[in-house]
Amino acid sequence: MIGEAGAAFAVTNNYDKTSLLLSPGVGYATKVIDFSLRYEYLKDFIDESGDEGIGQVVARVAYAFEL
Repeated sequence: MIGEAGAAFAVTNNYDKTSLLLSPGVGYATKVIDFSLRYEYLKDFIDESGDEGIGQVVARVAYAFEL
């Protein structure tokens, strides 16, 4: 179980708010591969329908190799 909290900010000219970012997730990692699934929620951003708060599910697969 992993979790992150931080701040997110928009990079458009029409929106200049900063939002609390919450991101709980689960994952599995070895020396070579990393899988994780998390949910990100931005409390103060507004989606296209006008509702406050934007959420998204993020899947990650990473492969490590030596340089």
